Amino acid sequence: MLLPALLALGFMACQPNEESLRGRAGIILEHHVQWMLLDSILPEHQAPHFYSTVIFGDSVIEGERWWKLYERDGRQMVVKQLLRQEGEQIYRYDAQTGEKLLVYDFDVKEGDRVTVYGLDGPETLTVEKVGDTVFPGEDMLLHRAEPSVYRYVSLSAGDFHDVWVEDMGSLRTGFYFRGTSTKFEGVFFEKQIGEWLYSHPVYTRWIN
Repeated sequence: MLLPALLALGFMACQPNEESLRGRAGIILEHHVQWMLLDSILPEHQAPHFYSTVIFGDSVIEGERWWKLYERDGRQMVVKQLLRQEGEQIYRYDAQTGEKLLVYDFDVKEGDRVTVYGLDGPETLTVEKVGDTVFPGEDMLLHRAEPSVYRYVSLSAGDFHDVWVEDMGSLRTGFYFRGTSTKFEGVFFEKQIGEWLYSHPVYTRWIN
């Protein structure tokens, strides 16, 4: 389960205050940030298949800036999505309709129901908890970065559970919501080259 995994990592609740609990997403979309995802759950002793997603470059559509999301397709990295951040909301561009589809909304409170668009269409999630947490952070050279406080939103829909974290996105599916049927699991998030803010405790050994 996702939340017990977070607790094992060191997902520690902080005493929230009015400022820390305001709606915000931080800067999620910027050059070179990377989510590494696991595309299926494999046997314990079998090396997992990592799935790399990277923000790199942008495009301007009708005067609006959209970030290019590259995903690995075989041996190549290809543009799979165009994403845009507007304050506390993250949108995905629908090339067929030209619409902006909401994939994250951090301006929510406990008990809210938020409709976001997965790859199979809109789905409604219930906000279970909004709070602050500490991620210790890791650095390939220093091994330990300064702990930082991040706002998080915990959501569910039936058996599906997810956690959205400011500056990162989803701990399940990375930069954009893919749908409640997804089999993805976030492995690590790299904010800068060589420094990751989040690493899944089960799979950390595969990236060290």
